[in-house]
Amino acid sequence: MRPGDEPLRISQQIEQLLQAIDTGANVVRMIWDDRFQGFHLFVTLAKEPAPAQHFFWEKRSNAWWIDKFGNNDLNPVCCATFDGNLPTDRVALIGSWDGYVRTLDPAAIDDDGTPIASRIVIGPFLTPNFDDVMLKETQALLANDSGVVSFAIHVGATAELALLSQPEVTGTWEANRNLTDSIRRTGHAVYIIITAATPWAMEAIRLKLVARGIVRMRGM
Repeated sequence: MRPGDEPLRISQQIEQLLQAIDTGANVVRMIWDDRFQGFHLFVTLAKEPAPAQHFFWEKRSNAWWIDKFGNNDLNPVCCATFDGNLPTDRVALIGSWDGYVRTLDPAAIDDDGTPIASRIVIGPFLTPNFDDVMLKETQALLANDSGVVSFAIHVGATAELALLSQPEVTGTWEANRNLTDSIRRTGHAVYIIITAATPWAMEAIRLKLVARGIVRMRGM
């Protein structure tokens, strides 16, 4: 919200996910995190510790991210902003099922002893004319201190089928500039899925995509 203006809705991207939330069975808490320039939406089952899906809106990219805690006892049931004098004191605090109050530390290498797993889906890569597209090669540039990540290439006749398909090509990328990977896989839609169990940082990914021509019309 801006002073004098109408509130702006930012939840369109996750509207279907929000509609499935039972607000009677879950504790829903929200907090602005100035350190990460974003907005946390915590949705935790009220009855007992259980797997939960939370959301984070990043202001800089206007993007929603899904967060899950590897340990169910860490799911937030309350939150508050601690606005101290020092920069390190201005943090978002969360209270969890195990009775502890914690803060989100960007330098943490694990989640209070639980490994932090990450998964990023890039795509789908499509053409404006619904042509098939070939992903010929990829090359990744990771940060100097990045951990190792695994990548998988998914292709399919539709974007939905591509996302649900088994990977056509898999591999790993390491810190700094990686060698070019020859992929040569064709489909209507192509995804790259990156996963990791250690901290990592991506600088850039170079892709070589080639359209394969207009999809043939179905014969009668």
